[in-house]
Amino acid sequence: MTVFVLRPARQGQKVTRRILKSLGLAVTEASPGAEGVADYDVFMGAGLVGQYQDLAERFPSARFILLCHFGGDAQDRPISQRVSAFCDDVKSFFAAEPERLLTVDLPSPEAKAALKQFLHLPEPNPVVLPPQSRAARRLRQQRRRRTSTKVFCIGFHKTGTTSLERALEYLGYRVIGRKRLKGLYSHADLFEACCDLVPRYNAFQDNPWPLFYRELDQRFPGSKFILTVRPPEAWLRSQVKHFGVKMSRMRQWIYGKGCPEGNEAVYLTRYNNHNAAVVDYFRERPRDLLVIDLTAGAGWTEICRFLGHSLPNVPFPRSNTAADRKERSTFTDAWIPPGQIP
Repeated sequence: MTVFVLRPARQGQKVTRRILKSLGLAVTEASPGAEGVADYDVFMGAGLVGQYQDLAERFPSARFILLCHFGGDAQDRPISQRVSAFCDDVKSFFAAEPERLLTVDLPSPEAKAALKQFLHLPEPNPVVLPPQSRAARRLRQQRRRRTSTKVFCIGFHKTGTTSLERALEYLGYRVIGRKRLKGLYSHADLFEACCDLVPRYNAFQDNPWPLFYRELDQRFPGSKFILTVRPPEAWLRSQVKHFGVKMSRMRQWIYGKGCPEGNEAVYLTRYNNHNAAVVDYFRERPRDLLVIDLTAGAGWTEICRFLGHSLPNVPFPRSNTAADRKERSTFTDAWIPPGQIP
């Protein structure tokens, strides 16, 4: 079964992806025409919102999941009205075929049950293996590693951290991303807040985890560390393009300057120094550190070899790319509700 997820707003995408994966479906954020997506069941590309009518005709047996979320404060109201109008259009289009569309207002405790019923999918049955078989022993070893070994992703943002998060989720890890600084005003307080989260998750990525690789290594011995990198000049261009002059307390902590534009030399020096320091710290322990450039085509082979997993039978996820962000901004900036003239 082919499933298209229409997400005019960003809310709900992560929980929906996890629920669909828990039902045994292979999920990608690419569009159906992208290269290497033949093995996927579910498509969640941001650009699908502008193609749903064409997709409904091209894939007559496909089903559509519409993510609607109408939360937010007053300043979000214009966006919410636009999303609401889009949702009305989609519902109207599928009015003659209601069995092909499920509208989900997330977050909702009923979401998983509604998705299962809509897709007619039972919970996946566990694979039963002879208890003494080699495959059973390997599976038990992998499960023990997943619960006992922590994986800390310590590459700076804009180095493929979102793609790495998706990959670790596919391998069965419970991943937590960015930890906000709300109410935390010191390095020590932030570190302790992060440590409080470690027992609840298997893998950790994005900020502020890269700041604490030494402390995390000492507090949680036996952990694995993944340093995502990319060519420095390309990384800096991505920083400036994505963040510009937008100030952030986290970036202030990391770089000493809250925004990259106008501080390019400072950012580039900090980036290079961080990567060099990580490599030097683990120089005598190469089995504990993986340095990987996802932008150069690295992926499942390197990660699975490092973590001791077999290779998944799905393409490596490439998420939050420039093309993804362009698709999202195109809809947000250019879509006009019916009846309105620009």
